[in-house]
Amino acid sequence: MASTSKQQRWLPTGKTVAAIGISNSTLHRWKAAGLLVEGTHYRYGLTLRSPVRWNPESIEKTIKAYRTLPGRPVSNPK
Repeated sequence: MASTSKQQRWLPTGKTVAAIGISNSTLHRWKAAGLLVEGTHYRYGLTLRSPVRWNPESIEKTIKAYRTLPGRPVSNPK
């Protein structure tokens, strides 16, 4: 049965970092820093041993917005 609303895509860590083009450590650093929110950007599985699933579209949108905030230092100013 097809859904009329756009469903979120939840991927394992390896596929998420490949889709976004970042490293595994960067993804986990953003999570630890509080840039990524549980339920929006990532979710835990049903058990403690279940892998974390990530929403690459939400992560890219948030990071893009974060990088364009006023007052953020510009990398490589020339």
